[in-house]
Amino acid sequence: MGLDSYFYKKELVEPEGFPEHRLCVGMLSGGSNSFRGKMYDTFIQDVSGETLYVDEGDHEFIKTIAESLENATITEETYKVYNITQEEIDDLKKVFRYAADNNLTYISWY
Repeated sequence: MGLDSYFYKKELVEPEGFPEHRLCVGMLSGGSNSFRGKMYDTFIQDVSGETLYVDEGDHEFIKTIAESLENATITEETYKVYNITQEEIDDLKKVFRYAADNNLTYISWY
């Protein structure tokens, strides 16, 4: 099952205002305001206890993930276990911090 993930504030956040990232994007997503959540869900769950497979995540949901990512101990083994790169982890931190700081909401389509 796929999982395209977006951030919005009463309406979809335009990519022009969202930070650039190198996260995997989905077939129906692809702007800087979205990413392919399926690729990162297990990592996010293990770091924060939250799953990206939710219809909507409020500000507290985003803030929990942002803080968990910032406080996580990332090792070389992390990249191997989750098959993600340091750049992807840095970008997950960046987009979730941006979303938390701008009081955005998370939505997914799957």
